[in-house]
Amino acid sequence: MKIPSFLSASLTALMILSSCGMEQASSTSYNDSIDMNGNYTFTSDNGGDGDFVALTDPKENAFTILMPKGWNSQVSMERPQGQIRSCGVATSPDGKSRIFFGDPNLPQFIMPNSQTAQFLSGNTGSPMIVVYNYMPADQFASDYAQRCFGKAPGFRILSVTPDQAYAQKAAEEARKLGISQMPAITAAGVTFEFNDNGKPVKGKIKALTFRLESVWNAEVNGFTTTGDFAEVEKIHEYVVNSYKTNPQWRQQQDARHQQIMQQQAINSQQTMQQMTNAHNQRMQNMQQNFNAHQQRMQGMQSTFDSQNQAWMNNQASQDRNHEQFIDYIRDENTVTNGTQSGKVETGYNYYYVDPNTGNYIGTNVQENPNPSVYQEWKKKN
Repeated sequence: MKIPSFLSASLTALMILSSCGMEQASSTSYNDSIDMNGNYTFTSDNGGDGDFVALTDPKENAFTILMPKGWNSQVSMERPQGQIRSCGVATSPDGKSRIFFGDPNLPQFIMPNSQTAQFLSGNTGSPMIVVYNYMPADQFASDYAQRCFGKAPGFRILSVTPDQAYAQKAAEEARKLGISQMPAITAAGVTFEFNDNGKPVKGKIKALTFRLESVWNAEVNGFTTTGDFAEVEKIHEYVVNSYKTNPQWRQQQDARHQQIMQQQAINSQQTMQQMTNAHNQRMQNMQQNFNAHQQRMQGMQSTFDSQNQAWMNNQASQDRNHEQFIDYIRDENTVTNGTQSGKVETGYNYYYVDPNTGNYIGTNVQENPNPSVYQEWKKKN
């Protein structure tokens, strides 16, 4: 499942430029020059000399970066599961130092308990889209160093330092891209050390994180060395700051993105129309079924009412017949004063009952023997 395009576009653009430290080369630590063969030469602040060669992404001609001459270097533009990652690694001839930028295995993160996470229902279908809590750069860099080197003997983090300059460069590039909604950007560097077969190794991880609403990404670069940490750090900075995107490739990506967005808009409109039509049809079917159901229910209710009334009339008639039959067997009459009823011995024309005790007097003469005590009860038909 794909991330909603309104969130992924800006972050994808930032991923392209942030993989290794923005596009504009910086030479604050070195005075560089270029010879006729395309080789770069620098003179470091401490007097050492070195050469750099320009390497271009062989897959898409997407970017160019300067790597130390003589080092075993590889660069490429990777697209794991549709994500875009600029990646590269260089190892010194003596094997003491290793520089890298980018990580093709870093996914795009979705913050839990967000509408996007609910949209994805916790199952993205891609290992490159992961629901995970947001981490600022200092926390992410520390976590990344721990995951990569934490099992090595003697591993420990020496320092965690915010990198405002790195974050500001990312913000400037975002503005150059014309991103309307600026993401939250953080940057930091983490230095660490560990032992490798008894040799002390020191390294540094630089991380950049950027978050837009519920989606966030991270990019990393760094180095390890058993040699001169300060010198390798300068080379690393020079390398990552030399990254330049091919303008033609970016134009192609922009055009491709526009085509994808247009097609997604068309597909979305068609899908919405299909959903609307299907919804309307379902509502019509539901209304028709409801009307038919109401008619059936009204017919059933009328039949039930008629049958119930006939049953009640029959029951009332049976009750009267049964009561008369019981009275006949017991030689009793049912009498009433209009609100109360009672059983009396048959054979008299008039009955007078004490309502307080239930005692009654039967007589054939219509004369209340004691009006202050008795009430006249009449036979109930």
